[in-house]
Amino acid sequence: MGNNSKFINPPPKNLGNLTIDKADIHNDSLPIFSFRFTDFLSKNASCRSHCLQTLVTLSKLTWGQIAKNPREKLGTELIPIKNFNINFQSIPQIKEDVEKLEVFRISKGDRVAGIRIRDIFYILGVGKDLYSH
Repeated sequence: MGNNSKFINPPPKNLGNLTIDKADIHNDSLPIFSFRFTDFLSKNASCRSHCLQTLVTLSKLTWGQIAKNPREKLGTELIPIKNFNINFQSIPQIKEDVEKLEVFRISKGDRVAGIRIRDIFYILGVGKDLYSH
C-alpha cells in the first residue's frame, strides 16, 4: 500500500503549495485524505456525515496512532479488492496488481475504502455494503 506502483499515473509531485514528499511512509505524520479518485459515494446523508466526522477525527491522529487502533474503532483493515461490490479496478489510475484496499469503519455498516500512498489516503469509495466477507 505504501508505494506509487499501485497507480498507473502517480499523483504529481507538486500540487500547488503542497509538495508530496518522496520519503517512505512516516508513522509519526498526519494523514491527508483525498477524494481525487473517489468512484462511489453513498447518497445517504447520514453516511456522508459520519464519513466527514470520522475523517476530521482521523486527520488529528498520526498514522502510527491509527495503526494502533483496533479496526472497530479508528483503525483499518485490508480487504481483498475482489470482495468489493464496486469494480474499483475500473478506475484508470489503479493498476491490476492492486490486491487489497484499506478500509476504515465510519459507523456500524458504513465504510471508507481506499489506498494509502505515503501519507495520502486516496478515498475510492464511501458507503454501506461496499464489500462482502
